[in-house]
Amino acid sequence: YISMPLGYHFLSTQFPNRYLKKFTILNYIISIIMALGLFFLPFIFTQFVPYYQLIYFLFLFLGFGYLIYFVYKKLQGSKLLFSGFTIMLLTAINDLLYTNQWIDSFYLSHYGLAFLIFSQSLSISIRLSKAFNSIENLTEDLRLVNKAYSRFVPKEFLNFLIKDVDYTEFLF
Repeated sequence: YISMPLGYHFLSTQFPNRYLKKFTILNYIISIIMALGLFFLPFIFTQFVPYYQLIYFLFLFLGFGYLIYFVYKKLQGSKLLFSGFTIMLLTAINDLLYTNQWIDSFYLSHYGLAFLIFSQSLSISIRLSKAFNSIENLTEDLRLVNKAYSRFVPKEFLNFLIKDVDYTEFLF
C-alpha cells in the first residue's frame, strides 16, 4: 500500500507541482486507510481490495499523465522516469488483470518496480553529476573573479583587514 504514495512523493520532489503535491497527500491518506484495514478480519479486508485496485489504477494513469506533461515540457530527467513509469504501468496492469483472472499470466509488478527504481536512481545520479559539474565551473569562475578583484584592491588594505592572508586564498 505504501509504494504508490512513495512514488508520487518522489515525482513531486523531482518535479515540483502544486497539483501533484495535493494528489500525493490524497494518495497517502487512501493508503493509510487501506493499510489500517489489515488489522480487520480477512473477510472484511478483502472486500475493499477491488476498490483499492481501481484507485491504484487511476492514480497510475494520473501519474503517467503528469509524466507525459513533464516530458512535453522537457524537464530534466523526465524521459528516463517516463520509461521506468511506463514499464511499471504495464506490469501493474498485467497484475490487476491476472489477479481478477481476466488473463492467464503471472505477477510481474515486482520486476516493473525494480525497473522503476533503477530508472529513478539513474535519473538522480545524472542530475547529481550535472550539479557537480556546474559547481566545478562556478568555482573556477569565482576564482577568476577574485583574482581580477585582487588587482584592483590594494594589498595594504587587505593586509589591514586580515594580516598575512592573500585574498585569493579564501576560496580554498
